[in-house]
Amino acid sequence: MAAASKTVRVTHWVMTVAFLAMLVTGVEIVISHPRFYWGEDGNVYMPALFQLPIPASRGSVPTG
Repeated sequence: MAAASKTVRVTHWVMTVAFLAMLVTGVEIVISHPRFYWGEDGNVYMPALFQLPIPASRGSVPTG
């Protein structure tokens, strides 16, 4: 196996692990706060642009 082929395999696996890590953390963020805001500011006192119909994992986030 050529050196370039090994490098390609290693970089593909690194990208796969990085993608899965980002996917998991993104899902954790959405579960933690399932409301989406428009603009630079967003908190629990502002109306959400839309929200996912899932309960928040924190009791301090009003979701409904």
